[in-house]
Amino acid sequence: MSAALRTAIATVFAAAALLGLWASPASAAEEFDKFAVESVSASLSSTQAGKHADMTIAVKLTRDGNTPFALARDIEIELPPGVIGNPQAVPRCTAEQLGDSSENSACPFDSQVGTSLVRVVQPVPGVFKEPIYNMVPPKGTDIVARLGFIAVGWPAFINVRVDPVDFGIVATAEGIPSASGLSEAISTIWGVPSDPAHNEDRITPVEAIFGGAPPGGRPVTSGGPFFSNPTDCSLDRSVRVTARSYQLPDQPSTRVASFPQITGCGKLSFAPSFTTALTNPEAASPTGLDTELTVPQDESPQGLASSTMKSARVTFPEGIAINPAAAEGLAGCSEEDVNFGENVDADCPDAAKIGTIEARVPALEETLHGAVYQRTPEPGRLFGLWLVADEQGVHLKLPGRIEPNPLTGQVTAVFDGIPALGGLPQVPVANLKLNVYGGPRAPLSTPGCGTYLTQFSFAPWSGRPAA
Repeated sequence: MSAALRTAIATVFAAAALLGLWASPASAAEEFDKFAVESVSASLSSTQAGKHADMTIAVKLTRDGNTPFALARDIEIELPPGVIGNPQAVPRCTAEQLGDSSENSACPFDSQVGTSLVRVVQPVPGVFKEPIYNMVPPKGTDIVARLGFIAVGWPAFINVRVDPVDFGIVATAEGIPSASGLSEAISTIWGVPSDPAHNEDRITPVEAIFGGAPPGGRPVTSGGPFFSNPTDCSLDRSVRVTARSYQLPDQPSTRVASFPQITGCGKLSFAPSFTTALTNPEAASPTGLDTELTVPQDESPQGLASSTMKSARVTFPEGIAINPAAAEGLAGCSEEDVNFGENVDADCPDAAKIGTIEARVPALEETLHGAVYQRTPEPGRLFGLWLVADEQGVHLKLPGRIEPNPLTGQVTAVFDGIPALGGLPQVPVANLKLNVYGGPRAPLSTPGCGTYLTQFSFAPWSGRPAA
């Protein structure tokens, strides 16, 4: 923290002490038991599907007058599937810059992605509007993105993770500065941070306490859409908030609130393209397979996000069949091996690996790399696949099944998510390359000589007809 900010906070601190305004949380253990999430609400500036709207989440903790019953340590917000952020679209601030916030703000103004109206007890009771910044996340962790703000003098971070089952966003304010005595926060995340409508809210941490922002605000010119509404209009969504205190960390309090109903899915575009190529062109021979799926994304600030994909069904030409020789030495990967639904790496045997995947997800800094594994057979499903990627904080374990035609042997690959989701994860994927290994024990075999066509059907979450 800069000398200017430290001096400013110290001045307020001293004044509060002299005036008797310092408030401390309840000290009796029975009062700590009253710590709870009192209320939660969620709102959007627009409910249009795919719109880059502003989202506001309000959380209030129980308190006695203005004094919280206990000191908030962590506040976890579980957003519903389909709510998407893109931290790559906006410049980022470092932890060093945030901790050194000065009168002119060491965090770039174009890294601000929203505001949080916080009610605190210390150093002086009051409600302050603090800027929220897009931060550089720590490497080698399950944190895919990070937000940061100054809680009236103390740096605080909101770590963003991905739920490994429904791929919803889980944002957690971890280790909230206990000295602040936070009891309420109304946080607004901007859909398009560079929108001139936010100019007057681009402030420094010092200005959050004392005011003094320039008339007309601060315009910025860099940055694209940061937040997008879901692209499905059929689901009822909710927000789940869990709070823990420093005094009783093992007694969390949880409250659930409705998320606004999304509308206007008929306006969304969905125009995927798909190519396939055999790795071996010789007739009646073992072969691998190279496929590429491309889904154009509308990333313009005033546009609507393209619909995410709900299911994929690819039927290969008659004559392309499963190669019997592939079974020799090939293992399977079970649901337990893949650690499905857990934020840990998969532990599939190497002998089950039959290919690789590369996915370009706009929200991730780099291309996501992973593997294709053969699934362990189950009753009613002899052949299946896992698409697995464990990097950049993401733990993707996507099940697929292979449906051979019992009469012709024609092979159809189906990826439609899991029953609990009703489809594939609602995450934008701009490009996906899937490679199945070739060689003598390749999993497929080629048909006779000729030219063949592959049929595919990709259904969008928007409810419009499949491509």
